Amino acid sequence: MIKKIVTIEIDQEIKEAARANSDFCVQESKKRGVAPVYLRKDAFYIGFLGEMAARRYFRLPLEVKHYLDLGYDFVVNGIKVDVKTSILQKPLQEPVREGFRFLVATDERLDQVDRILFVRLHPELSKAHLMGWFPKVELPKYPVMKYGKMVIPAYVIYYAYVEGMDTF
Repeated sequence: MIKKIVTIEIDQEIKEAARANSDFCVQESKKRGVAPVYLRKDAFYIGFLGEMAARRYFRLPLEVKHYLDLGYDFVVNGIKVDVKTSILQKPLQEPVREGFRFLVATDERLDQVDRILFVRLHPELSKAHLMGWFPKVELPKYPVMKYGKMVIPAYVIYYAYVEGMDTF
């Protein structure tokens, strides 16, 4: 079965909202003494690009947050959604292999989350692919592994188990 993937063009408005959110989070994190690993490689900016693209898809405002993590990124129809974003090494090719993996760090604050939305960014950061979603309650059923230089172990979720965007 082919799952619906939604592609959102990353325009200037999304970039500006992502940058404003990222700048705020970096400053707040530094004030709170958050581990430097989270401040590397513009990780906040990448995450907010994915979140802002998802907000655009759900027709939510591209708000600039003035608070740190609530445990989720936004609410759609009463469903608390946490967006997990990473960059593809090469442009997305469909159909996506069932073995394509998503990682969710085991230390994430997910107690308030209902669904995890996986977003992959085009290598040039010109597009965001909303790959699908996964129910948070199912996470403990999946293996926890540590890959390469990862600091924190993560749940491994394969694309085969992710729901398409048409079922959100």
